[in-house]
Amino acid sequence: MSVPSVAWCVVAAATSVFAQAPPVPADLVPSDVIVRDRATGGTTVRMTRLTAPLKLDGRLDEHIYETVPPVSDFIQMEPDGGQPATEKTEIWLAFDQQNAYVSVRAWESQPERMVVNEMRRDSNNIRQGESLGFGFDTFHDQRNAIQFEINPLGGRTDGQSVDERQYNADWTRR
Repeated sequence: MSVPSVAWCVVAAATSVFAQAPPVPADLVPSDVIVRDRATGGTTVRMTRLTAPLKLDGRLDEHIYETVPPVSDFIQMEPDGGQPATEKTEIWLAFDQQNAYVSVRAWESQPERMVVNEMRRDSNNIRQGESLGFGFDTFHDQRNAIQFEINPLGGRTDGQSVDERQYNADWTRR
């Protein structure tokens, strides 16, 4: 039986991205958080606007986790590309006036086999063990993104990818 072994919440500063639209209470969230286009294989995930910041305590017990359906039913990239994921994972995407939130509840049936041994900030070794990575395609051009990666120990790295290939790990250090 799988048990949730990891509860992560990542916050990325995103003040200017959300300055245009007025806040909508999380209670008024429609059920179309995720839309899958079976014909093209594309998926659209909608972030939920919050009226107040989330608590970053790893507990995932706020109202949003009860009222907003998580993104789930993932497919594998490796080792069996295209097959259903072997472990259950739930993800919530939300934002408030100053932050974007990515909350993850990940199940692991064999937690004793997990490899997690990196806590250094911006280490390339984070992705050598259990980790979660995601990116925000803020221009919606499928070429540029802000990327984040974390592991259960709190190791993290972030950067910017430009033109699909160039990676800038110093994107916030101008």
